[in-house]
Amino acid sequence: MKSLDERLTEVREKMRYKQKLEKDLQQIKVSLAAEREKYANLNKQLLKEGRDVKKLEGLSLTGLFLTILGSKKAQLEKERQEYLAARLRFDECPMIGG
Repeated sequence: MKSLDERLTEVREKMRYKQKLEKDLQQIKVSLAAEREKYANLNKQLLKEGRDVKKLEGLSLTGLFLTILGSKKAQLEKERQEYLAARLRFDECPMIGG
């Protein structure tokens, strides 16, 4: 039969371990919230860049204006690069397994 001191020591160790686990859990929750926010921002940016590319590829006032100015091709290339950069950042986000 364990002595009272041994049982008390065991309980104290278990309490410290529980406190450590609770602290770790809190840190994980904070990290998860930050990653969710990052994911939402990256998704928003990706959608915006995709719309910009589609707007230039399709018939739009902006596309027509850039065609007249002769800079549509350069602007479309710039928008495509921005979209691909946003896609890469999004795909690397841990929230989607990147």
